[in-house]
Amino acid sequence: TRHRSGGGERRSASDTGLADRHAFEAACGLRPFERQIRVLALCDMEHLPVQRGPRAQVQRRFAQILRTNVREGDCVAHLGEEAFALALRQIDMANARALVQRIAQQVQEQLQDSPAPEAPVSASFGLAMVREADTLAIAMHRADVLLYQAKEGGTGQVGVDEVATEAT
Repeated sequence: TRHRSGGGERRSASDTGLADRHAFEAACGLRPFERQIRVLALCDMEHLPVQRGPRAQVQRRFAQILRTNVREGDCVAHLGEEAFALALRQIDMANARALVQRIAQQVQEQLQDSPAPEAPVSASFGLAMVREADTLAIAMHRADVLLYQAKEGGTGQVGVDEVATEAT
């Protein structure tokens, strides 16, 4: 699906209305720091319904939660299945962490009625500070590692770039 947005073309993933991976990568550029992106957040939704219809409904509701929490100029993408990404501009790690914790709380409050069989839907995040020399691939890799470290601690966790938290 393609949408016109502000004179540019933006591709959306599935029916969430969010940017897809290609549009996300284009918005971030090769060097995200040059585009004022300071934090990259990767997110995995957990305990999504198995059936396609209810799963898509939960993904759309989650996409809406993401959209209502980010600021104009930030980029939100549905990378596929349960994976989402946020490119946050002009923000420090403390505020980025507060943002994703607010999102995680809203997921708990607003998606409790989803038809997940074994456990309520939740979201885990990995937040990487974008350094001036970082390519998008390097920053995404760091966020991915932090996401999986967070998930090792259970569902609904946030992994944060420790170097960034020391600097804030």
